[in-house]
Amino acid sequence: MRGLTRFLVVGLLAILWPNTARALDPHRTLSQYVVERWGAERGFSGGVYSIGQAADGYLMIATRNGLLRFNGLTFVQMHSKELEASLNRVVSLVSDAHGAVWLKLSAAGVTLLRYGQGAFRNLISDLPTLAAADAITRGRDGTALCLLNYEASSVGGRRSADAIVSCDTMTHGGEPVKGFPQSNVLAFAQTSNGDVWLGTTDEGLFRIHDGQAEAVNEGLPDLKVNALAPSANGELWVGTDAGVVRWDGAKLTRAGVPDSLRGIQVLAILADRDSNIWLGTNSRGLLRLNAHGVFALGGSDAGMPDTIDAIFEDREGN
Repeated sequence: MRGLTRFLVVGLLAILWPNTARALDPHRTLSQYVVERWGAERGFSGGVYSIGQAADGYLMIATRNGLLRFNGLTFVQMHSKELEASLNRVVSLVSDAHGAVWLKLSAAGVTLLRYGQGAFRNLISDLPTLAAADAITRGRDGTALCLLNYEASSVGGRRSADAIVSCDTMTHGGEPVKGFPQSNVLAFAQTSNGDVWLGTTDEGLFRIHDGQAEAVNEGLPDLKVNALAPSANGELWVGTDAGVVRWDGAKLTRAGVPDSLRGIQVLAILADRDSNIWLGTNSRGLLRLNAHGVFALGGSDAGMPDTIDAIFEDREGN
């Protein structure tokens, strides 16, 4: 677990002048954003792992106390008669372009669910081969991508091959990835040029191109990669336990990354629709990075915690 306490960062930012500026306008100072906080006194309890948005507009929040649905005012615990226990083990979720929500579970047997039209479906049970979903992400075309782990047998759990497939068509399987890392995958993303990226617990960063995985660690501050965020022109922001760097299409670089971000533990990254880069850190709260520099939104004065584990931009730009 990342830290002793997790906080909800959801519907976080709303501009004071919605009729004259975009929701996350990079020219606005952080003091010009409205921040609203939900805690135990407002019906929210439990730490946040991940946030997404369903087709009906409700936010779905994976927490250590189960899966919640949020309408902007109240939180409702989500239930499923067939998958009740599974909903307590959701650790990440992804919204696709069609409004379906894909949920990754930390459980044996049931590791991937799809939520759509008010119902949950166990996708792994549809696969002809014993497999598990190691990670999920939203691909460049808005579809959900699954990182599948095909086991050699049900005994011993040895990894024989891994494939990256569209979650919608995963029953067709996929081509194995050569040179796949052995470490656990903490972060999973696809850049606009189609390359797939993996951040691992202790082997660093990997790029997958044409079915081949290669380590990209030159210039990486730390081999533990916690978060990845694609941005324009095939670029990728990489958050580690010892700072943040940027893949510029050819190499990892600190160009455009201020010295003040050296050494900080980055737990979450979001590249928003207005080219701001938002960083969730373990000790400095929420940071915004853009051409104007780094600005912090944290501390008790702003009603924000020092540790931010999840960041999400909804369809309205909050």
